[in-house]
Amino acid sequence: MILIKSSQGFEKINFAKIYETGKMKYRNLKKGTIYEVLQTNVINCTNAQDGQKMVLYTNGELTFCREEGEFYQKFEKIDE
Repeated sequence: MILIKSSQGFEKINFAKIYETGKMKYRNLKKGTIYEVLQTNVINCTNAQDGQKMVLYTNGELTFCREEGEFYQKFEKIDE
């Protein structure tokens, strides 16, 4: 389970459900590693970064969260 902020507050989302919807693949420009984006428009709710837009992505083993602007600078979309 992960917690996602929505207009109605916070929602608990089953991670497997999000993973099934993820279809966008990206390549890390530095390492060449392929990742699948699970969710965009994720909101950071930590004190200093409250409201910051994030991207949730995975390599199949681990799941990562990165600030949206930084993600699109460091990754390129792969058309498959």
